[in-house]
Amino acid sequence: MVAVKDLYGGTRRLFDRVLLKLGIQFTYVEGAEPAQFEAAMKPETKMFWAESPSNPLLRIVDLRRTADVAHKHNSIFVVDNTFMSPYLQQPLKLGADIVVHSTTKYLGGHSDLIGGVVVVSDRSCIRTSDLHKMQ
Repeated sequence: MVAVKDLYGGTRRLFDRVLLKLGIQFTYVEGAEPAQFEAAMKPETKMFWAESPSNPLLRIVDLRRTADVAHKHNSIFVVDNTFMSPYLQQPLKLGADIVVHSTTKYLGGHSDLIGGVVVVSDRSCIRTSDLHKMQ
């Protein structure tokens, strides 16, 4: 996976402490330019991950152009849209394949509930065999 460096701390810990042990490799980029994602790609890269705006520094990723780069290389593009919420930004319309939201923050009123939601552009971006591996 190629991911932006400026990630929510819990996401970064999930990547570096849990998923890395499962054999998933990560390359981190600033992400301001889509070319940074492309330059960091390896033959085994399957996914790009971005937060835009990011947490905590509120950095912006050009979602449409980064989606184009991901798709050019047959990679899935995932956007954590927690800070913008679906009211203000709809990454699926900008080319993202998967969007995640923390419902704990803006959608639920920050601490009124604990949860999250994953929205996909097309069922084909989630393979049943991959879901079984995660369980």
